[in-house]
This record gives sequence, structure tokens and C-alpha cells, in this order.
Amino acid sequence: MLPARFGLVWLLVFSFSLACTVQHRTDGTMTVTASTVVDRESSPAVRGTAVGGTPTHERTTAPAMVRPTAPATATTMAGTSPFVAATCCGLFRWAAADWLMVYDRAPEVGTSLVNVATGERRWIARWFGTPAGDRIAVFDPLAAATRIVDWYGRVEAELATGAGAVASSPDGRRLAWLEVADERLPSSAIGRLATVVVYDTVEQRTYRLGQLRVGAVAWSGDGAHLVLIAETADGAQAGIWAAEAPWTQFRWIASGRFFVNLQPVPYSTEVVVTRVLSGEATQDGVWLIDAVDGTARALAIAPSYRVADGTIVVLDDPERALLQVYRLDDLRPCGSTHLTEPVAVDTWDVAPDGQWIAYWSAASQRVLVERLPTCEVAD
Repeated sequence: MLPARFGLVWLLVFSFSLACTVQHRTDGTMTVTASTVVDRESSPAVRGTAVGGTPTHERTTAPAMVRPTAPATATTMAGTSPFVAATCCGLFRWAAADWLMVYDRAPEVGTSLVNVATGERRWIARWFGTPAGDRIAVFDPLAAATRIVDWYGRVEAELATGAGAVASSPDGRRLAWLEVADERLPSSAIGRLATVVVYDTVEQRTYRLGQLRVGAVAWSGDGAHLVLIAETADGAQAGIWAAEAPWTQFRWIASGRFFVNLQPVPYSTEVVVTRVLSGEATQDGVWLIDAVDGTARALAIAPSYRVADGTIVVLDDPERALLQVYRLDDLRPCGSTHLTEPVAVDTWDVAPDGQWIAYWSAASQRVLVERLPTCEVAD
């Protein structure tokens, strides 16, 4: 799913699609016309099936606080367009409106928080992680553990999360990860069976929800629902699943196979996801699905998209770096721009407020940041 040339770091950090979800690669184009409200009969089938049962509750004692000296920061004024956030690797994720978390080799190898408006740079950790709220979950694959650090790299807690990366809810309260079973599979196309684990940092309690073959995991934008692309162990039920407190079971909310590019809508219970290879034209495409009840709406856009607060940004032409911006509620066009350099292999992301785009340049092999146009609809 991820480009091989990004090397060992990428492989270790994203051994499965927890942090960034599964992303669909495309260089095609599609003209946006209008959104279509689809009822439950013609949308990806909505299911009410639940799997799981009474979860295992484990009380976890909070580890002692560790407060090493905060690493030095380097501050420069951004002031250039595009702003160079990192000079290698293509690993990045938005932490807040103006803050981008990047992995770089300089000035020090590791992960830093970069303010794209001021240029301030804070070194955080050797490994990459998942930002959420005012904390960052840093996954250390060598220790098979996740460290919770603040925005200055100070360690506040450490959890034994195993060999896979961790997904954080937007408010940082909950973490989710997979405990993957050791099994032989007839094909690499079949996901490994995994126990889904949720940890609540307020309750300091671990919940084991049960087993699924998981392709991607994401938290809803409101932080209340865990959403998964998965199927049951026997493959009988596949599609989109959801779970929430009290974490007793999964709910099967949309049926189907080959869902990709799962992305939450900020501050919402909805997610955007693409279905491919269903064999039915009415089922393939981009869908907006509510994690609460499975209500689905088709979005007539290209499958290379990122979701911001109130808008959805579509990369219509990676080679010409053409971006189109649409209002999410009615898909009316509200802006467009050409990026300075072409985007490499669909490696890009939009700030939560929709003001910035960060992307891995196919030309210069750098992580660049540019301001997006303001979303304005002509009357």
C-alpha cells in the first residue's frame, strides 16, 4: 500500500493501516457534478449485525511520570511558498491547524512538530507517531510499546501495545491497536486475524473487543466511535464496522469488500470511504457513511480526497497538481489551485481547518506545505 522506496522506517511505523488508514492510489480524473442522497436499499448494504460479547476489562496502573529535559527547538520564519517542512522520507501528519508532524533526517533524525505559519520546529522523538489533542502517541517498534508524550517530547506514559502502530482518538482520550494472530494464510490478500484493543486514558482501562480480519482503523471525528474496514474470521461478513463505549461488541454498518481510503470527517460521526471492484457500478465510488446508524450518501468525486472541517479536497490530477475544493454538505465547488510541484504517489494531507496542504513532492522529494484557497461559493 505504501511506496517501497520510503524504506525501513515506513515499514516499521505503518506495518498495518492504523494511523493514516488505507489510501487509494490514483492518477485518474473525475468531474464532480453533484452529490446524491441514497437510501439504504441502493447504498452499501447497512447491517445491524453485532459481533463480540462481554469484553475483557483490564485495569492498567498509570506508569510513573518521566520528565526529561525538553529538546532544543529551532525557530525560523516560514515566509516562503511553498514552505519546506522536511527534506526526506515523506512521513508526515497534521497535528493541529498550523502544526505538522514530520519525520526528517535534519537537523536531527526523528520526528518534529513544525509550525508552518512561523517556522518553529520542536524535536519530539526518534520514532514517528499519532498526534491527538495535546499529546502524541509515539510507537517504538523495537520496544513493542507506545509512549505518550506532550508537544515538547516529554514522556507521560508508556503502554505495551505490541508490534503494530496505534490509532488515537482526536481528543487523545482513547487509543486503539491490533494484536495480530500468528497464522498461516493462503494469500496475502487475506488480512490476518487480530484482536482489536481499546485503551481509555481517563478510565485507565483496556478493552478487548474481539477478533476481526482488519484492513484499516480510524476514529470518528468526534472521538466516540472506532471505525474499521474488516471482515469476520470466516469471511462471511465483510465491510465497515463500528464500536463505541461501553466497548462490548462491533456493529456491522455497511456490507461489501474492497473498501479503501477510510477518513473521518472532523468533529462528526461520519467517515468518507471508497469502494472498488464490487462488480456493480452503483456500489463503487466514494461514500459518506454515518458511524452511528450506517446511513450512506454517494459523493460524485474522484477517489483521491482528504476531508477537512466542512470541506473535501480532491486531487484531480497529480501530475499537474490540480486540487479542487468542495463544500462537504452539498459538494458545490468552492475553490481550486495548482500546487507548485507534482504530488508523489498520493502522499498528501490537508490541515483539519482546510487552510493548508502538505505533500511529498515527486520532483524535489521534499515535504512541502502550501496554503489552500478559501472555500467560497459563487451565488
